[in-house]
Amino acid sequence: MRPDRKVGHHAFAVIRETIREMNKIAIGRVVLINREHIIALGSLDKGLMGTLPPYPYEVRGEDPKVLQYTGGNVPPACLTAR
Repeated sequence: MRPDRKVGHHAFAVIRETIREMNKIAIGRVVLINREHIIALGSLDKGLMGTLPPYPYEVRGEDPKVLQYTGGNVPPACLTAR
């Protein structure tokens, strides 16, 4: 993401360069379609990259059937759980 007008360029650049120099990410909140989400912001070239981490209910647990899959042309190294 990047500012669309000249007004926010300086503040945006300060935030982006601070994140880059500290080699960290920033955590914030954003509203998308009437729902608040946590967002992680990291510097990327001349902009910021926003990532929405999943909510706990959106993450599936390990399924033993999937981990034991041996069909197809999947290399054996990809089938072992780490």
